[in-house]
Amino acid sequence: MSKSLILRLLLAAIVLLTLAGCVKKRDPRRPGDIRGRSVEQVFDSHRDTLLSIPGVIGAGIAKIGDRPVIVVMVKERNPEIDSRIPKTLDGYSVVLNITSQFYIPGP
Repeated sequence: MSKSLILRLLLAAIVLLTLAGCVKKRDPRRPGDIRGRSVEQVFDSHRDTLLSIPGVIGAGIAKIGDRPVIVVMVKERNPEIDSRIPKTLDGYSVVLNITSQFYIPGP
């Protein structure tokens, strides 16, 4: 093997190892948590925006299996709602739930 080939292979290995170290890894204790924020923190930072979308009547947090998700409740699904509600927020899935109007009773 020539010296130039060995140097090229060594350089390629160094580049690959450097790039592998730059990849942000998920925290296995928090599925979906790729930015170090809990689903509660992500939900709190987006709640007002989600609730301001016409047709959205509620929002919350749920689990699908062991995965935390953000749930957005709507009266009906239509193209405008589909275009305004993201599929994910900061790594957490957003699930649309079609429901009727509901009220939370007071104390």
